[in-house]
Amino acid sequence: VVKNFRDFVGGDTQCATITSGDIEDWMDAGGGKGRDWDNRTKVGYSKQGKNLFNWLIKQDVVKENPVAKLEKINVGPFDPYVLTVEECRKVLNLCREKHLEILPLLALNLFCGIRPSETRRLSSSKGRDGNFDWEDNEVIFQAKKTKTKMRRCGERSDNCLAWLGVQELNLPIVNANHKRDSFLRDAKKELGFDEWPHDCLRHSFCSYGLRHTENAGKVALQAGNTEKVLFNHYLKLVSKADAEKFWNIYPEGVGTQFQVVAA
Repeated sequence: VVKNFRDFVGGDTQCATITSGDIEDWMDAGGGKGRDWDNRTKVGYSKQGKNLFNWLIKQDVVKENPVAKLEKINVGPFDPYVLTVEECRKVLNLCREKHLEILPLLALNLFCGIRPSETRRLSSSKGRDGNFDWEDNEVIFQAKKTKTKMRRCGERSDNCLAWLGVQELNLPIVNANHKRDSFLRDAKKELGFDEWPHDCLRHSFCSYGLRHTENAGKVALQAGNTEKVLFNHYLKLVSKADAEKFWNIYPEGVGTQFQVVAA
């Protein structure tokens, strides 16, 4: 397991620079060989990773264990936590007020269904490696930037664009993993959570998106899932009324007409 992780992050990577996001990326990708690890496998591998970093702490190589910062992995029956519309508003406003730099990552995670690890790889540059098509209003993923290693694209909703337009868009963000961890600590306090529900932002996108569009193929394509996964896990978790409210969550002072400026 340690060798697999080493090969994924790179043999020359300094242990002290490894973050919880790097470990999350490793597990999401199914390791260096891109396997489809189930949650039980992820739990077992994360325990071995945690043991490794506990040993590194004793050797004075690192000061803290990044595995300890991972969200809890549910190995029981899949029961996705979907944020209420009001909870979505609270975390968005909190991010805007106290963690403005990572607001684009939050908006893309919540309103486009992009995985947290994938949002950190996005670039707002206008060159070959850029991920934003401003003419067709899409996020374009090169295969190397996705969990499934397959090229895909996703449409940005009007309210997603509004939240992206709160400030000048400049991705990727330096130290995004640490900044996201800091935001999640504040978000847990804001919502009164003891633990941050695993992948709840993407679960919310899938649930509200499926209910609003009633188009499983479109939502699955955007989230990088299958229609079977959508129907099995997200069908009718929210009401149509709440789905309509979700897609009308806009920042205060910003209407439906706006322009996003890329750096």
